Amino acid sequence: MKKILYFITISILFTAFSCSDDDSAAYRDIGFGYCVVDQDGNDLFDQETAGAIDTSAIEIYNIIDGKPVLFRTNTGHKGYWFVKHEDSDGDGRYDNIPGLVMYIAILTYFDEEDKSTSIIKWNKQESDTVTILADRKINSTWPVHYWVNGSDNIDWINKDLRIARKVKQR
Repeated sequence: MKKILYFITISILFTAFSCSDDDSAAYRDIGFGYCVVDQDGNDLFDQETAGAIDTSAIEIYNIIDGKPVLFRTNTGHKGYWFVKHEDSDGDGRYDNIPGLVMYIAILTYFDEEDKSTSIIKWNKQESDTVTILADRKINSTWPVHYWVNGSDNIDWINKDLRIARKVKQR
């Protein structure tokens, strides 16, 4: 009886301390990275590039019940982050990545078709829509198909890593 009580107590404590008040637990990185370049291949996330995107002004909106909702967590996370990939092990999987990769947080809200849609608002004039179809199981969510601006003809830099290129005219 003591062993059962001990097991129940440990289970409750584990569950209690595994939970988080940070609502960043409400999204998952199910894999979408974006490199944005100009027509000459220059990294538009590099602030020294002419016509660069002001990365502090980017906003992510998730479509929930048909309405765009600005992505924010109670800790101030804006739903995106940047990574400069280095090919430290020499396997070449980060070759052809022109600069910074912006990863977007995909909300775990899915519509009745198991799709999650996010709008990347680059500035007041430019935006892109990313839709992900997910294979959802009891304990996992895995992306199986992507659309950018309604098209699945995506310029993948590395499809296995799910890093795409977007060319913006400047």
